[in-house]
Amino acid sequence: MRNNPIEITEFSKNRAAIVLRQYDDAPEVIDLLRFLSEFQFVSYKLIQDVLNDDTILPYVDRLVVESICEETGAIREYIRVNDVIRDYILRGQLEFPEKYAKALQERTAVFIKNNKSIQDGDASEYLYYLKSALAQGQRIDERYLIPAHFLLSLRDAYDNGRYNEVVRLSDRILQDAHFFSRATN
Repeated sequence: MRNNPIEITEFSKNRAAIVLRQYDDAPEVIDLLRFLSEFQFVSYKLIQDVLNDDTILPYVDRLVVESICEETGAIREYIRVNDVIRDYILRGQLEFPEKYAKALQERTAVFIKNNKSIQDGDASEYLYYLKSALAQGQRIDERYLIPAHFLLSLRDAYDNGRYNEVVRLSDRILQDAHFFSRATN
């Protein structure tokens, strides 16, 4: 197996497909997983605020019980999608539900406009909004950025096949090289 990484990738992909097959007739669960996969981790509060649907939480609980998702955080206030499942969903080119995309775009715009910091929300919101703002080419006050924000944005763009965005972000990193050298010293 070590000599053939493609076999490992295919094994993971097949395993994820088998696990998710049970939801073929439940598009609301697939939409929820697509939403959750947008985040490295996401708070229950943000899920409720954005999805605005109380019927979703039982699905989240079921996904946790089935180890498709896991709870994290000091008091289990965040949820994250299993890495194999997340990778399968993100690379599967599943369309991000428009209603969720619109809600997140609106929230990102407010975040940028109000120049909010991490103290103004939870960590999952902050990281997502920074990543989204960077992906949209927005200028963000450097005091709120660390190099990892760019790396997360680059990885996300690459994993989702948005190669023009990868090039644009890379160019920005090169333009802001002074920031990165200062941030790492």
